[in-house]
Amino acid sequence: MRKILVSLFLINILLSFFIFYDLENNSINERISKSGEDQNFTIFVDKGINELERNKTIDKIQKVTKKYEADVIFRVYNNAPSQKLKLVKFVYLKDSEQLFKDIRVKGNVIDNYDTSMSYLDTGNIDNGQQVGSILVMDPDIYFKIATFENLKESKYTLSGFYSVNINKSMVEAFISELKGELGINVTLEKNFNNNRVVIPPILKIIPMIIVFLLSVLVVVFDLISKYKDIGVKKLNGYSENSLKLEYYKGICWLYLISTIISYSILGILYIKFRNILYVELVFKSLIVTGILFLLICLILLISLNFIRRIKMSSAIKNKKPVHIVKRFSIVFKFIFTFILIGLFISGLKLYVPVYSFYFENFKKWEAAIDYAQVDSHYYNENEDFDERIWSLIQHKKLYFYVNEMGGIQVLINDFYQSNNSDPKKREEENIIENTVLLNNNYLKKHPVYDLNGKVVSIDENECVHTFLVPEKYAYLEEQIIKTYENYYISFHDIPKELAEDIKRVQLVLNEKEPELFGNEPDTIKIIVIKNDQGYFTYDMNVHPESKNMVYDRIIDINTKGAYKNGDISTNLGYFIKVENPEEPFLSISDKVKELGLEAYYYDAYSAYSNVAEQVNMYLGILSQILVIFGIAGVTIAILIAYSIMIYMEKEKMDLSVKLLNGYSFIGRHGRKLLRTILFYIFFLPSFLFVRGNATETMALALLLVGIVILDLLLTYIFISIYEKRNIKDILKGN
Repeated sequence: MRKILVSLFLINILLSFFIFYDLENNSINERISKSGEDQNFTIFVDKGINELERNKTIDKIQKVTKKYEADVIFRVYNNAPSQKLKLVKFVYLKDSEQLFKDIRVKGNVIDNYDTSMSYLDTGNIDNGQQVGSILVMDPDIYFKIATFENLKESKYTLSGFYSVNINKSMVEAFISELKGELGINVTLEKNFNNNRVVIPPILKIIPMIIVFLLSVLVVVFDLISKYKDIGVKKLNGYSENSLKLEYYKGICWLYLISTIISYSILGILYIKFRNILYVELVFKSLIVTGILFLLICLILLISLNFIRRIKMSSAIKNKKPVHIVKRFSIVFKFIFTFILIGLFISGLKLYVPVYSFYFENFKKWEAAIDYAQVDSHYYNENEDFDERIWSLIQHKKLYFYVNEMGGIQVLINDFYQSNNSDPKKREEENIIENTVLLNNNYLKKHPVYDLNGKVVSIDENECVHTFLVPEKYAYLEEQIIKTYENYYISFHDIPKELAEDIKRVQLVLNEKEPELFGNEPDTIKIIVIKNDQGYFTYDMNVHPESKNMVYDRIIDINTKGAYKNGDISTNLGYFIKVENPEEPFLSISDKVKELGLEAYYYDAYSAYSNVAEQVNMYLGILSQILVIFGIAGVTIAILIAYSIMIYMEKEKMDLSVKLLNGYSFIGRHGRKLLRTILFYIFFLPSFLFVRGNATETMALALLLVGIVILDLLLTYIFISIYEKRNIKDILKGN
């Protein structure tokens, strides 16, 4: 029993430390992540910004921000699949002290409206540009806060969400001027990131409470198991106070041994963490350890009254106090079952949104680990015609190369707005123009089904323009064909000068590279598909309200035979297939160099990095819920085992006689099984707290049924074991 106590004390001390470590670590990370964004507006900047001259664009953003006395923050998650969290925040701030007020920093911070290349990160200060170090608990997590000027030399795309702290009355004017300066679409996003799920701290603390109560239970059982020794000592003249003091000393030594072992382990772990925050937390944990010990001592004050009730005659006759043990067992079983039910109700309400976000959405993102986005940064206003032809040829070669490697393309067109005065025609034109551009590799990964339920198969080399049209829009077939014949074949709706330029370029390309550009599609092909089919965007910024899915769109298929563009950058929705997610650009670097396109493409980042923080968060929540349920479940199993042991001890003689007389298992233990079922019926009112949600009510019902089945199963197993042992003891005369 003493070994069990040391183990439980050890687990409780370490568990309490790591729970508080997790809470403190999450608190620090959350403060850094949200720093400077307490009262902000979120704007979305369109992908068109990536095609602008980078340095001038960043200067314009800073100019408008300073004019309106605003703060602007651009967040980038750049996790490789093996990393926990890597967040870079580029900031241009009116009052930088507000951003750093809740962050512990060693060194200096960024100045107001700082246009230098200064930054802070979680590493040690090792150069002049790093003005300070951000203190974090977990060394595997990386944060960087850099001036906006650093964006000029970074690889990150400029499109996406920006946090802007600004006077509410000036928001519209700020967005309008930013639009005018950049010449691209900038919109105000409402209810951005409204679905963030955070596990309540109480759910993290409950496992520690469960282990603590289990420790108390074992201490009580240990005391009761010493009834014979205590009785003998009372017979030899020991006073009750001296017996209590002796037991207290024993528990103190056990707790001291557990504490020394625990903090030796935590001392060894300092080798990994090596920071002042960890040391501070260890000292705080010492206080918690002392409080836990005081609580055990206070509970023992009540339990030690048991010594007064021990009769020397009962101790001499080895008559065990099973009634007392039984009462303790029932009380603790009730407490733990109540905690488990409460845990499940709380956990279930947390699990539903986590399931919705992770299993229905982020599960798809995990598959994106094998893909990466490539940014195109080349910009040349003075490119002549020959350079343009060379560029188109080289880009097409690279496009076909990455296509053969398994790259996917998904470009969502959302920005066309018809000006037609007829509402019906306006809606139809929007439907036709706002297509989704996909390649064949995407269709292989995400099948689309025709009206017969068969997977749509597209010939990669067929020289036609293929469109997949949902059945509900089949009536627009003629209009679709006419529209895209004008775009891709006749160029009727394209300005004359541009159409002539396109034809001239095509002619030259056909002459120079007939194998690549020799066949120009002259046919539009329509395939009608089932309604309500969705397409995953692979872009966190596109339709977050529908979990990054779009439905019932007209699909424009980009194949080798109907080549529509050769830009493999993220601007046109292309994702290259990578061999090593940690270094994605290596998958195409040799080919880029061979084709002389280094000025266009020089880096790539994992498509998974966009959502790595969210995926890790939801996986962490799910694992914590499972750990909580696991600890509670093991505790219930231990209590069931104790209750069976007490039951068998109390009814040993009667049960043995019934067994020898041929009674069935139900005949011998029917009342015990019935009491078990009645015990759980007591918890049926807990269904009222689920508030009528059918899914949650059913899940709770399944939990109760599961606990009852587990209890009955363990009852059968433990009773069978004890019966064999008891019958042997009786036959031996023990």
